Amino acid sequence: MQIRRRIDPLPPTPRNRRRVESRARWLGPLVRYGMRPLVRITFGPSRPLREPALVMSNHSSFWDPLFLSLATGRAIHFLATELAFSGGPIGWVHRFFGAVPKRKYTADPRAIRRLRRWRDLGGSIGLFPEGERTWDGRPLPVLPAVEKLVRAMGLPVVTVRVYNGWRQSPRWAGSLRRGRVHVEVDRPRRFTDRDSLQSIRRYIEERIGVDAETGPRWPVRGRRLAAGISNVLFACPACLRLDAIDERGDTAACRSCGAAWRVDAECRLHPAAGGAPITLRAAADHLRGRFPEPWLPAGGALPAGELLRSEPIRLYDITDPAPALIALGKLVLTADSLRVAGAAPWSIPIAALRAEAVDIRRRLNFSSRRRVFEVVMPRESVIKWELFLRHVRSRRHAANGRPHSSAAKR
Repeated sequence: MQIRRRIDPLPPTPRNRRRVESRARWLGPLVRYGMRPLVRITFGPSRPLREPALVMSNHSSFWDPLFLSLATGRAIHFLATELAFSGGPIGWVHRFFGAVPKRKYTADPRAIRRLRRWRDLGGSIGLFPEGERTWDGRPLPVLPAVEKLVRAMGLPVVTVRVYNGWRQSPRWAGSLRRGRVHVEVDRPRRFTDRDSLQSIRRYIEERIGVDAETGPRWPVRGRRLAAGISNVLFACPACLRLDAIDERGDTAACRSCGAAWRVDAECRLHPAAGGAPITLRAAADHLRGRFPEPWLPAGGALPAGELLRSEPIRLYDITDPAPALIALGKLVLTADSLRVAGAAPWSIPIAALRAEAVDIRRRLNFSSRRRVFEVVMPRESVIKWELFLRHVRSRRHAANGRPHSSAAKR
């Protein structure tokens, strides 16, 4: 899988602003009705924006930017990760609608300047404060400094909730489901200097918090419902064997112990041997409670030698607009280093790593002080690698007396 050169964003100019508004006005409804065989979008309440605003929403679905533009009746300039501007259809769609790229793992004054220029031209700004899509339907923590962005933009805040998007478009799934997605839009809320940053943050957390298990839901339908679930189930829930889950249509089965589960459209696991179904969230919590232990025990020294070894991967340096392929082989994690063993070897000390995250379904990102890297894994669980790498990095930094920075600070 080749990573293409990033596409330059659309420059914020009066002419481009008019173009983006025209595109949203004409193409939005066409796309909405064209999607009806797959997604039925409903709104309530839906309040068209009469003035520019800072639109914030939970992030549960691939289609969320489209849902928000349709619900508010305006073109919205979304803040997106630079990786969304990689060459290909998705990158060109982001440019087409005037999205703004932001560099990962660091403050990006250039992105803030672009947002302000769109704002000054009368544009609305869009942001997903959770930073990424949910894997299992639960709300994610709001990223640090979101409340500071509210102050910096000086726009009224419009909070939005997207319901049932996670069921219709699970982040881990190999295909989309057919079903309903419901969008609610709140009234604009203006914050002044008298409002504390804590109160702004609390308001955003309360208004965009959507839990798929307790919030409104509607039935969805689909095929091959187990496809992609091994990204979340990186080990067998029954025997805890790593990388043991096979996906066969609607069934997830363990190659080691033979346990099997039928996956339904609600993302529940029904044991083939009988018994009560469990939610994907419960299965994920079970695995996270058992891992990285017993492989990486919480106390004492980390085991010597290899802790994890991957399938064949490609490693890219994605710091610059033109990503560079820097290593081919198998990714190897030890207590002291992360390296690629193969024809094109590469290595970095664990102490030099600053953060790790999963940005796209089969891609693991991590950073050093000055560089950002991306591993493309064709089949293996990137969630497993994120979990193990974060555990080893936090242990290493604790041993060195340094605070552990999480991917949430990106």
